[in-house]
Amino acid sequence: MPISILFMMGSGLAQNTRTLLVCRFLSSTFGAPAVAVGAGTISDIWELQHGGGLATVLFILAPFVGSSLGPLIGGYTIQTRGDWRWLMWVMILIAGPIWIMSFFFGETSKKELLRRRAHKRGLPAPPRPPAMVALKILFVITLFRPIRMLFVEPIVISISIYVSFAFGVLFAFFVAYPYVLGSVYGFSLGQTGLAFIAIIIGIVLAVVTFAILDRTLYAKAKARAPPGKMPPPEERLYTSMLGSLGIPIGLFWFAWTAQPSIHWISPILAGIPFGWGITCLFLGTMTYLIDTYQALNAASAIAANGLLRYTFGAVFPLFTLPMYSKLGIGWAGSLLGFISLLLLPIPWVLYKWGPYLRGKSSYETGHF
Repeated sequence: MPISILFMMGSGLAQNTRTLLVCRFLSSTFGAPAVAVGAGTISDIWELQHGGGLATVLFILAPFVGSSLGPLIGGYTIQTRGDWRWLMWVMILIAGPIWIMSFFFGETSKKELLRRRAHKRGLPAPPRPPAMVALKILFVITLFRPIRMLFVEPIVISISIYVSFAFGVLFAFFVAYPYVLGSVYGFSLGQTGLAFIAIIIGIVLAVVTFAILDRTLYAKAKARAPPGKMPPPEERLYTSMLGSLGIPIGLFWFAWTAQPSIHWISPILAGIPFGWGITCLFLGTMTYLIDTYQALNAASAIAANGLLRYTFGAVFPLFTLPMYSKLGIGWAGSLLGFISLLLLPIPWVLYKWGPYLRGKSSYETGHF
């Protein structure tokens, strides 16, 4: 974390594009572990059925809420300060206190806690794997397995493509919103940032939806399950199935209501079903992957999803402006809407044929 903050400072002091790109890359690289250890920390502290569900949902929401708050904070920062370097200073002002808070956090890893306890009592520490074994674990489990799952596991492939597309569109809106709302309604950067509040409202509504379905449909499925058994993972997909309907609605709504003859509130409100849809999709599919692949392989499945998701998030903004400029606002948005319609059946198909695909998996998928 401190190294990441130092490179944020370097980005703010950069005098040319090359320095800025290198510092941003290194800042992200050293800041990424803070995100990577989050899920493991939650599982160390809470059990899923005793508070861990809420903690997991809040952790999952962070990338969506943070991504939606970014344009709001950044827009008014640029508008009031008139200097892009202030974006770096604002991030340091946020990251710095969080880093200081981390000094008051305790270790949560069970293995490390056992090692410290043994050392304190003068007992031999639990054996560590040999260096070559540890290296093999790093490459096979941490690096190779997620990539392999992206190519050989239909469940992981389909979910990753769908979720990554939705995530990519969210990042594409970082470019599309200023272009559309600025050119059609004359919005400033700060006003454009306010438009993302609609997406945040949709995200919050998705959490409510997930909670309702979890306590009704999933609870009934859990009650029907044999003693000591969990319901089939497909029972987690109700939220995603509903969310898949909200994404195209939001995209087509935004595409064809952003016109001078239509009030600006209409295209902004389109962000509510879109934000609701992508978050419902994500919440349902992530819990589905966890239940399907269990503790041993779920981390790799989620890592595979994250790898593709952030790749899409990085690539989509690169072609968004040329796409909107050449196709026009309506058809550029419709192109994204039509792709979302093509992907819409994925959670529905998995709900019906998920058991068959799990049976054909080359990885342990649990018994239900």
